[in-house]
Amino acid sequence: MDLSWTWRKLIKIRLVFKSNLHYKLGNGESFNLWLDTWINNQSLVEIYSHRVIYDSGLSRNAKVIEATKDGCWDWKGSFATMEDIRARTCFIHFSNQDDFVSWNKPRQSFTIKAALEAIRPYNNRVEWSSMVWFPNNIPKHSFCAWLTVLGTHNIKDKLLEWGGITSNQCLFACGSPESASHLFFQCPLSQKVYFQNLMGLTNERLKLPQWSQWVSKTITRRNLHASLGS
Repeated sequence: MDLSWTWRKLIKIRLVFKSNLHYKLGNGESFNLWLDTWINNQSLVEIYSHRVIYDSGLSRNAKVIEATKDGCWDWKGSFATMEDIRARTCFIHFSNQDDFVSWNKPRQSFTIKAALEAIRPYNNRVEWSSMVWFPNNIPKHSFCAWLTVLGTHNIKDKLLEWGGITSNQCLFACGSPESASHLFFQCPLSQKVYFQNLMGLTNERLKLPQWSQWVSKTITRRNLHASLGS
């Protein structure tokens, strides 16, 4: 495994997560004074570099409350950086509530689903999506249908091309080369058992991409599911 590639991906995800985390300062007892992004979605070390920790005389692990006295800001030192910090924080006030980190929106708690929605890429909805993913579906069946529509099953034509086998003859001994289109829609066995007996269809010679488009356009989702389940 390329560790540099892995680290780049982790750093990229870290930046995505960081952009979706929102720090709401409460009593200042939980947030790290220097590293947490409690000041306008930035941390103090991002704004002033790590030098500010040394200049302040406070530890790297200091909490926000350690820069206060009697509930008010109490920044030590009179150098330019500290004066700027005073100006930045003078309008930030404390409360009796705990510090709170929200996800994406204020007061929204973190969930795995929300995190996935934030990091995954989005594409346009394909026309066959409702025939693969639908309420009360069987996940294993939907996954198989998804691979079929995409043409990514490891069928014999692919295995032969990769050198994994020496013959690509159909598993059901019909004498034809085995491919996804053949195995699922053109093999005499699939024609008889599935298309003719179960669904009453006669246009079974369609190629795989044509078949998915035809089903999506000519059969409603409800009727398709009823046909598949009958």
